[in-house]
Order: sequence, then C-alpha cells, then structure tokens
Amino acid sequence: MGLGALVDATPPERDRAIDAMRALAIAVVVIWHTVLSLTYRKASGTLSMPNPIDQIPLGWAATWVLQVMPMFFIVGGFANSRSWASAQRRGEGAAQFVGARLRRLGRPVAYFVGSWAAVDLATFLIDPGRVSAFRWAFVVFVPLWFVGMYALVCAAAPLMMALHRRYGLAVVAVLLPTLVALDALRLAGGLGWLGVVSTPLVWLFVHQLGVLYAEHDLSTDRVASAGVAILGLVLLGLAVCFGGYDASMVATKGAGSNLLPTTAAIALTGVFQVGLLGLVAPALRRLAARRNVWKATVALNAFAMTILCWHMTGHLVALLAYEASGGSLSPDATAGWWQARPGWLVASVITTTAVVALFGRIEVAGRRR
Repeated sequence: MGLGALVDATPPERDRAIDAMRALAIAVVVIWHTVLSLTYRKASGTLSMPNPIDQIPLGWAATWVLQVMPMFFIVGGFANSRSWASAQRRGEGAAQFVGARLRRLGRPVAYFVGSWAAVDLATFLIDPGRVSAFRWAFVVFVPLWFVGMYALVCAAAPLMMALHRRYGLAVVAVLLPTLVALDALRLAGGLGWLGVVSTPLVWLFVHQLGVLYAEHDLSTDRVASAGVAILGLVLLGLAVCFGGYDASMVATKGAGSNLLPTTAAIALTGVFQVGLLGLVAPALRRLAARRNVWKATVALNAFAMTILCWHMTGHLVALLAYEASGGSLSPDATAGWWQARPGWLVASVITTTAVVALFGRIEVAGRRR
C-alpha cells in the first residue's frame, strides 16, 4: 500500500494528535542528535556526542520539553492500550500480542546491527589491527538502548494493562514513590546495582501514563490537562531543587545524568509532558487534519524504527565527509559552531532521507507480514 493509500485509509476515529506527537518526537530526536549535539573525536579517536545544554543559559529548562523519550513511551502506552483491546476482541492472547510487537521492533534492529557487523568484519579482514567500529563509532548505536527499554515495556504491556483494569490510577500512585525510594537508596547507600531495577520501572511508569491517557482523554478537559502539567512541573522542580537530581533531562559534560540509570526525574518529566499532550492535542488534531501535514505524519511514523536506528549512521557519513574535506569537529559550542547549524540541519535531512530510502522497505515489509 502506497503512502497516499495509507493516508486515504485513515479511519475517522483515529486520534491524529497521538500520531502527530510521535512524528514530532521523531523529528526532535533526529535534529537533537545530528544538529544540536557536540559530536567530536576524543584523543583516542572515538566519537563522543555530549549536549551543549550546559553552555546555554537556562538550557536545562528546555530539556523538560525537548527530552522526548518520555513522550515516546506515553504515546506507546496509548497505542499499546488501543492495540491490546483490539487484539482481545479478535481473540488473541498476550503471547500473540507481545510477539507481534517484538517482531515489529526487532526486524529493523536486526538488519541494522547485522549490517554494521558485516562492515566491521569486512574492515577487520582488510586490517586486523584496526579499532572496531562498535568502539570508535559507538555513537551510532546510542538509540538502541531506547529500543531495548521499549521492547521490555511492550513485553510487560499485557500485565500492566491488567493491573490498570484492576487498580487504575493506583498503579502509577504506587510506582512513583517506589522510584523515589529506589533512587534514594541507590544514591545514599552507594547501591549502583539498583539502577538496573529502577530504570525499567521508570519507563513502565511513563508507559502507564499513556495507558491512563487512552482511557481518560485529557484533551477533552483543559483544566485537568493544565492541572496535570502543573503538578508534574512542581514535582520536577522540587526534585531538582531538593532531591539532588540534575536539572537537565539529557546528559551534559561534567554533570550527572538522569538517563543512565534512569531516575524518578524522568518519571516526573513524563507527568509534566502527559499534561502538555492534553493541552496541545486539540491543536495537533486540527493541524493533522490537513492532508499534506497528515501525509508527512504518516510517512514519519511508517519509518519510525528505521529513522531511529539509522539516522546516526547517516550523520556519521556526513561527519566523515566533513573531516575528509578538511573540516574539524569542535568539542565546544563556539560562535562558529552555532553558525554552522543550518548547514548541518540540511545535511541531516539529506542523510536521514537517504538511509530511510535504503532501509525503510525492510520495516514496511515486516509490518505487512
């Protein structure tokens, strides 16, 4: 089925705001990684890509909105809730549902990792003494941690939705203080291994916010949406001011990270963002009602996994071409670095489009199956 046919086949009851938010989040991830990260080479020759947020006044505040991983899981919770309900109506069980979800995630990832492994093997046969691409180009694999966490959440989705049916809001009401307690134990007691437990629990919590949103559409009540957003904002502010959490929701040079391990601050960011989703959803629906906007939204979502897996590979090609032409990668957000951002935005669009054209058919073929 072509893109135009997909657009025409959109059922009238579909919530286009959810699809539009997912597409917007994908665009933010690509732009953030390829345009707004300080990608440079360390002395060892390996590539690093910290964020320049610490060099921008109040830049940390922007990450409370632009750290879109919580929004991905909120949208995923909404989608999984609706899909699970449909699967149950068709008489499918949890194993079928989870298997279909994991195959949809795993196929593009398998081709991505397999392609890089083949390249790495070929370069090893040519030069056995070379540094593995899995080391010097590790930045291209960074998005895979997100895919791994999302796969875990999808595997647990039937259980979490069963808990939601029985206990409703109490599920997130119990999870949130549990996350705070785990963080306190980890930080105060030096129990780093607790991060292995708390990290998936954070993403299960955020996913559960999406399940709640699917049942109680906040976009129909602006007062409730604003209340949830304000609650999340206040709790996040208190956590940063008095809880010892880093103010930035993305990793920065010389500072802690709320991502690895994932902390309760990300969970609170999710509360803030689910309220924002309710506030902006009516405007997103109006925007997505335009055929050209909806067509772009469908295209981005159709190739979401391909974009997430391959956009940094496309960016790497642009970086190597830039270095080959005599360019130098800066580790600091200098005036020259900022002036070059429009050019890198164009390069990002070109390279991301190229890798999607090459590998996107794999994702679409898997969905057809």
